[in-house]
Amino acid sequence: MLLVFTLYLCTLFIYSDFGIRLLFGFAFVFVFLFYSIIKSGKIHLSNTILRSYFIILIAVVLAFFRTTSRIDKDTAMYVVSMVMCFCVVCSAEPNTEQMYSVERIVFAFAFVFAAIVILSRVARGVYLSTIYKLLTKEAQEASYSSIWHGYSCTIGGDDTFHNYIFMFATAFSLGHIAERKKGWIQYYVLALFFTATSFLTGRRGEFLVLFLICVFVGLCIIPKKQRKRIIAITLVLILCAVPFLPKLLNSSVFSRFAITLSQLRSGADTLSGRLELWSMAFGIFLDHPLIGIGWGGFSSYVSDEFRALHGNVYNAHNIYLQFLAETGIVGFVLIVGGLLYLLTRTIRQSRLLRYEKGEKAVLRRYNSVSISIQVYFLLVGMLDPCFMKYYYWCFLSMAIIFYQYVENRRTIIPVLQ
Repeated sequence: MLLVFTLYLCTLFIYSDFGIRLLFGFAFVFVFLFYSIIKSGKIHLSNTILRSYFIILIAVVLAFFRTTSRIDKDTAMYVVSMVMCFCVVCSAEPNTEQMYSVERIVFAFAFVFAAIVILSRVARGVYLSTIYKLLTKEAQEASYSSIWHGYSCTIGGDDTFHNYIFMFATAFSLGHIAERKKGWIQYYVLALFFTATSFLTGRRGEFLVLFLICVFVGLCIIPKKQRKRIIAITLVLILCAVPFLPKLLNSSVFSRFAITLSQLRSGADTLSGRLELWSMAFGIFLDHPLIGIGWGGFSSYVSDEFRALHGNVYNAHNIYLQFLAETGIVGFVLIVGGLLYLLTRTIRQSRLLRYEKGEKAVLRRYNSVSISIQVYFLLVGMLDPCFMKYYYWCFLSMAIIFYQYVENRRTIIPVLQ
């Protein structure tokens, strides 16, 4: 089941880029899901993690049952994705070989996406005359607009989805380093490569958060001996890159970051209107503090003038303020509390595995991946409405499945002396 789900996650781009209905993707997963449940005859609902996940799901679903909620095709797809991912978590019982296969699949797609991003940035003409022509008209418009605004091409009609895959691959790379394997240097190079590719996409928030994830895992999970070597190598690379920074910032490839630096110097707005959205969301919360205005209701408060200036904006670009506005303090506590509970349990498990060797050292890798995914989205959510995207639930489900795998294996693998 986990392999099918991983393939579904990594191929989400085909539905927008090639005009395939997402309904087929849902059907693909549900068929294997029912087969897996019938074959194993098990549904896991007793785990504390699953209970907290279920509370988050219920809190979100109940927020839809308001007259002010936005009910349309996108929100229906969102609910289906939530339910499907919850069912996957309840039925997934991966073995070690399946976990290795998931890793290989993620790395394979991350390399493909990285190649496409690099091509769209450094050989734009080649991209436009090859890959671009294969896309649907809507995907072409989205990709061209993204490039015109200083980003890389879109993948799946979105300029964030491939960043999430880069994060996933980086998390695996950091997990290998945390495992204390002798060949850690190659995974350091991979983490550096995917982080640099995230930088190339022009998505400032996603790149910054991915960089912070590398720092967080490096300081909190990676062993001290390797940590010192990594810091030394990174400092040397930064010093070597400093002389080239002025030339790089003048390049069109890094225009987004050059514009940001210019805006910071002049005191201009670098948040693309987010401060106004945040103020609006907080004002809605003050008017409807208990249960909010309903899921998706924030979009009706965004003026046509704001959209004319900043594009089709439907979210507050801060999930915490949007939770307060749309679900009130009740929904906020249930959703954010559930997410933080998942994270604290995973971090606690990481501490239990810190000094393990042998087979249990491998578990440190997957636990590290789970932590990286959770922290990444909690931080990205401060600037981007990641939680409002239907595929967010796929990544959260992956983090929970990894946690459960580690927890189950930790209790059955004998301690090696």
